[in-house]
Amino acid sequence: MRASDVNFKFKIVIVGDSSVGKSSIIRRFVSHEFPEVLKSTVGVDFIVQNLTVDGLSVKLQIWDTAGQERFRTIITGYYRGADAVIFVFDKTLRDTFDHIDEWVYEVSQYAAEDVLRILVGNKSDMQADVSVSEAQNKANLIGIQYIDTSAKSDINVSCIFYSIARELINKAKTKGSISKSPEKILLQTEFNKNKSWCC
Repeated sequence: MRASDVNFKFKIVIVGDSSVGKSSIIRRFVSHEFPEVLKSTVGVDFIVQNLTVDGLSVKLQIWDTAGQERFRTIITGYYRGADAVIFVFDKTLRDTFDHIDEWVYEVSQYAAEDVLRILVGNKSDMQADVSVSEAQNKANLIGIQYIDTSAKSDINVSCIFYSIARELINKAKTKGSISKSPEKILLQTEFNKNKSWCC
């Protein structure tokens, strides 16, 4: 796809504790694969994926961040200019869910105030230590949407990125016409209409 053919270009940053499945989600979405063994991301990595959404060409720059504490100071700079942030936790490990508040606070310090945000609970194919209702309640408190996923079983992975792209397109089209948190209003409309945040 030539640069001149792209209607929209968006930067998406994925954050969360180490080993929650951030890289696996990206790999499943981009190459439709699920590697059983995947090395932890060192610092920051990124990949470009082109999509067609409602007849429009979209280029997504997906930034995969390391979850280890020693890389925190490195990745904060990558929040700047982000159009969307995906917060990922492992549904089988409660600690990763509890740490979401820390990630949300960190992003709020460095990303734009109106950045589109979504909470993702990965590994929904396994015995969960965090229920859907509990995750949904946290998302409601934060003021964002929640979605259950499984990179291994390919559940809702593509829907995350297509829905984000669609919401960002809507946001770009309506920029200036909604005064407060346009991304939240649009997400609520999509969520209520379909009963789930999906494409």
